[in-house]
Amino acid sequence: METSVERLPGPSTSGLENYDDPTNLDPCPIGLRHSEQFAVESRHTVPEVDTSWLGFQDMPPVLATAMMVAFIEQTCIMGLRPFLTRGQHTVGIQLNVGHSQEPCHRAVPVAPIDMQYR
Repeated sequence: METSVERLPGPSTSGLENYDDPTNLDPCPIGLRHSEQFAVESRHTVPEVDTSWLGFQDMPPVLATAMMVAFIEQTCIMGLRPFLTRGQHTVGIQLNVGHSQEPCHRAVPVAPIDMQYR
């Protein structure tokens, strides 16, 4: 199953149709794929993550790794939400990601402000 949800920015509400009715849920398929998209804003950049971290202030305004991880988590939650009922949650157990300026296999490129990120 593959779904694609365009979200620029703001909370997605897809997958909430069966959230309160556990008898109406399909089992989560093996190999489920889901994607979301958002536009990088200044609030997602390294200098803006937390102004109390002085080392961040002179960093370039690119997508912060913390925001990249939050986006990955959000995408996973929204992909699985149609298969969960109210009160059920899912959490990650391992994360192995990277980003670099050079596009390469399995690397997420550094994202400047206004870049569409998927």
